[in-house]
Amino acid sequence: MKTYFPDINVLIAAAREDHNTHIPAKTWLAQAALDARNGMCKVTLPMVVVAGFLRIVTHTKIMNPPNSPLEALSYISALLDLLQITVGEAQTWEPFQTLVARQQLGGNDVPDAWLASYCLATGAVVVTFDKGFKKLLPRSQVMLLSRARKI
Repeated sequence: MKTYFPDINVLIAAAREDHNTHIPAKTWLAQAALDARNGMCKVTLPMVVVAGFLRIVTHTKIMNPPNSPLEALSYISALLDLLQITVGEAQTWEPFQTLVARQQLGGNDVPDAWLASYCLATGAVVVTFDKGFKKLLPRSQVMLLSRARKI
């Protein structure tokens, strides 16, 4: 059985009625979900697609008007719940959703939220130069490296 997943651009077009390819994207997504419910295929959303979708639709310099983080999360939740689509790496969805909603993350903060959700789901530690992870994760899951100074 084939497994399909929409690229970020298809997911954005399906979600946004103001997108110039909204109708074909929404039509494909609805048919794919119906086929999945009837056992003809599987439809999944890789977490990187979910994170990319949230990053773009909440970005004030890309979308006018941007979706709020809660609107974007609600759209993904509707796909998961109503259309029986699964998130690849599903163990990261709940912590990701919680981080984005609780801190109202959007735009370029979304990729960091995905990495933090992976840490929360697996117990991993992120090794980074990015101090922003300190607001997303407990201290025990962030190893902050010092930047070397130029001589």
